[in-house]
Amino acid sequence: MAGVWLKLTLGALGVALIPALAQAAPASASPTSFLDALDARPTPYRTIFGALDAGRGACQIMAAGNVATAVASVTKAIDFVWYRTNVTTSRFHAIGIVNSAAHELCPDQLPKLYAHMHQP
Repeated sequence: MAGVWLKLTLGALGVALIPALAQAAPASASPTSFLDALDARPTPYRTIFGALDAGRGACQIMAAGNVATAVASVTKAIDFVWYRTNVTTSRFHAIGIVNSAAHELCPDQLPKLYAHMHQP
């Protein structure tokens, strides 16, 4: 009898949590759309794997900050792509990689990118 009660309770709890989990899930990251965005700009990169690593690294750096520190975290991400990965040929293109990464690999970081772009 206790097993039936436990199954019903866990089942009801699972059903109740589904909407919360669906809302908490970030938009899906797409490596293909990230590379397509780089090619559409066009943003040159040395290798596909290097571009993906740079984009993912930029996302991790931006994720470490918050909107209040957006200017610093996005600037760190740009510097990471430009100086540390050697994946592209200029700082301008590093900005393009960070921009494309935020849009395609980590859309949850877009508020930070926008705060950086619209700083006073």
